[in-house]
Amino acid sequence: MTPFLAIVSDTWRQSKQQIVFLVLIGLMLLLTGGMLAIPKVLTGPDGKAVLGVAFQTQGTGDFETSWDEAYRAAVAKERGFEQRSLPARTAYDEAQAKYRKAVRKRQRLAEAGAAAEQVEEAKAEEETLSAESRERAKSLLALQQELLDEAQKIVDERAKGITPLEKGAEIWLSLAVRFLFTLSMWGFIAACAGYYPAMLQAGAVDVLISKPIGRHVLFFGKYAGGLVLYAAALLACYFLLFVGMGIRTGVWHAPLLGAMPLTLFAVALLWALVGAIGVLTRSTAFAIVIGYVYYVVVDSVVGLVQALKGTEIADEFEALGTISEWSGVLFPGFGRLRDAVGASVLHVPVFEGQPIVVAAAWIAACLGVAYWRFYKLDF
Repeated sequence: MTPFLAIVSDTWRQSKQQIVFLVLIGLMLLLTGGMLAIPKVLTGPDGKAVLGVAFQTQGTGDFETSWDEAYRAAVAKERGFEQRSLPARTAYDEAQAKYRKAVRKRQRLAEAGAAAEQVEEAKAEEETLSAESRERAKSLLALQQELLDEAQKIVDERAKGITPLEKGAEIWLSLAVRFLFTLSMWGFIAACAGYYPAMLQAGAVDVLISKPIGRHVLFFGKYAGGLVLYAAALLACYFLLFVGMGIRTGVWHAPLLGAMPLTLFAVALLWALVGAIGVLTRSTAFAIVIGYVYYVVVDSVVGLVQALKGTEIADEFEALGTISEWSGVLFPGFGRLRDAVGASVLHVPVFEGQPIVVAAAWIAACLGVAYWRFYKLDF
């Protein structure tokens, strides 16, 4: 066995972390089993087989509708529908802003006891702007409906040969991998946080350094070891999902495995961040705390700020709009990575590439800083 593989396998033998990781694997398998116990094949209103849930007796086609909505949203991104509707959206927002300004003006005049002529003039201006706003709204809604119909036409063309049952199975599997993503991120922080601090403890690292093993082998072998353990657990869950869904519904959806690389990539980002904290502080507890603070607090705030992009609030407060724009450049966002994982299971052609590029830069930066510190440490 090469030194690198020896370090990778040694990750599993770290007794303090075996229990945590086994608990994580157990929870992942339990969730996978639960996700397979709920869906069942039913007959829809049109007599076709559709996916339902255990407590239903008649299929509703809700999962098929969700599939269409997800695909339409992807097509809208692919074809740049947002840009096409931007002029109409801008015109409507401007008309609404003028109308609200006119309403406030009339209210101020009335409260100040202004002359009746001034109030009536303000009221007439308000009614004119209200009518203009309604016309802008009609134009915007008409354009949105036109784009929606165009997107649905593309979806129908691309979805030829995909049955309602297959659509339902895809949506359910997409939900399953999203839940697995979230659960495993929570568990992996606790499971991996102690790998580097344990290796850096006095005595343990002295034995390793005394052997003819380069520090780069020690550092990156430990990093790879955490990913290999997680990949094994994830592969078991995905295999169970694939086989279980095939047996229960007859849908053997091989693209499910396409979600694995992106999930591993997200874990690689989280592991790089937590591992860097572990090397810099040599503290398991500190690595866990910082890991959860980032994943739960920082990432949630970043996701909320990014969700404000293009909204009326962001337009009204220029600083907030700028922060929303730059947050997508500076932070990868696990929420967007989770969306990409879910989309990769569907017959959806597009998901955002920006968070993947930003995440890759974060991985390189975290590993670079951590390895530099590890290389400079005196043992």
